Amino acid sequence: MSLCEILERGKDEYSSLVENLERMLLRGGFSDVRCNERGETPLHIASAKGFVGCVRVLLQYGAFPNSKTKDGRTPLHYAAINGRVEVLQVLISSGADVNVRDIYGRAPLHYATEGGFVETVKILLEKGADPNIVDKEGRGALHLAAMRGYFLIARMLLDNQADPNLRDSSGQHALHYAAAKGFTNIVKLLLEKGSDPNLEDNSGNTPLHTAAQWCFADAAELLLNHGADLGKSNREGKTPLDIAKEIKCEAFLTAVAEWQRKKGKGATQVYQ
Repeated sequence: MSLCEILERGKDEYSSLVENLERMLLRGGFSDVRCNERGETPLHIASAKGFVGCVRVLLQYGAFPNSKTKDGRTPLHYAAINGRVEVLQVLISSGADVNVRDIYGRAPLHYATEGGFVETVKILLEKGADPNIVDKEGRGALHLAAMRGYFLIARMLLDNQADPNLRDSSGQHALHYAAAKGFTNIVKLLLEKGSDPNLEDNSGNTPLHTAAQWCFADAAELLLNHGADLGKSNREGKTPLDIAKEIKCEAFLTAVAEWQRKKGKGATQVYQ
């Protein structure tokens, strides 16, 4: 049985698995052999499965911590994708690059964020992961946290200098994504951390346009209270109110009317 087979067949790590692995390496097994057509090494497989003992043994016998698969992923990517905290720490202490990017432009931090692995994100940031690295779509980790509603991760990223106004290839920043999903806790957090409520995407839509499109009244109220421009038109000449009227979003229209009443502006603009 090869190194790869031992690891691929293992469902859980136990002492005999580590011993068998070390025995094979002592007999001259090559720690960086390619296991499959994806270009995975034994270290990739052990990292993905969270076999920290096997990871230590492989590194001890010369496995390269920054070895890449055909899609450019290192063992650290695999550990981040699967939320393997202990493996992550061992790899980093052995020289794994925390900011390495795969062919999609994604660093381990992107995958840890996407998976919602709070502790994994925390360790990566502590070890120097750049929160503003973007993938091929121009998205940073904060975009991913915002679109998935991961409040704790979003706060952690912002506390570590993630740019709240970083725009992706479509021109959207994290606030657009949070508003589109109605994640009011993240909308509030982003606004408090300096996110601009009037930044436009490539179609001229602000986060308020987005909140109107998806009929999220609570998000709209937060945006308005932080200076969102109700009269701003997108590339089609439509304001957030125009969009809300088109889709018959009564909750949005009611929220705007109430906001205008509190501000002493009247509600005529909403229902005319």
